[in-house]
Amino acid sequence: MTETRSVPPSRGPVLTPTAAPASGDESDSSSSSRSRSPLSPSYRRHEDDFCAKWQLDRPARLLLRELPYEQREQAMLKFNPYTEVKHADYSKVFAAWTRRFRNSVKDGDGEHHEQRDNGRKRQGTERLRRRDVRELEKLLKDLSLHASDIRRAMVWCLDNDDMAIDVSKHLLESLEDEKITAHERCLRLCLISDILHNAGSLYKPGAFVSRIARV
Repeated sequence: MTETRSVPPSRGPVLTPTAAPASGDESDSSSSSRSRSPLSPSYRRHEDDFCAKWQLDRPARLLLRELPYEQREQAMLKFNPYTEVKHADYSKVFAAWTRRFRNSVKDGDGEHHEQRDNGRKRQGTERLRRRDVRELEKLLKDLSLHASDIRRAMVWCLDNDDMAIDVSKHLLESLEDEKITAHERCLRLCLISDILHNAGSLYKPGAFVSRIARV
């Protein structure tokens, strides 16, 4: 006698109903985009949280506020200093970091010109103008033990890296000025040290590292 077994009916794929998109999704996305507006309170809180995280001082915060919205977002998103950087130097490094974003704005406006050689950019070959010399001389005279004074001069030099050769020569020649005191000479050495350190630690190294070494 053969035993018969009942075969259970085959089951098809189980279909799970998908929820229909809520009618308020579009309004939620539009409201979230409005909340990211640079004028919205939530964006201000986002910016303040960033400044508090990296312990940025007031001059560094002002440099961040001066950037256009897109460059400001990129500056905050990509800023990640090396672990060797001390907490006290975060503001100084960030001030130099914003340089590349300010220069990108100048490039788009056609205000930043660089000489080219065989289609390649030649860094640091622009010449110092009289106005630039006066500005640099004033920054050198205003140097003091306050970090903000040295940072202001450093940022100016890094902003004008298209004139790195002339700026480097001017800085090194200023050390040989017999009219300055030993204290003033030490301040200018601190400025050159900061320029070299920050020019080499940025995402795109500037021209000062090689230019000052050659002069």
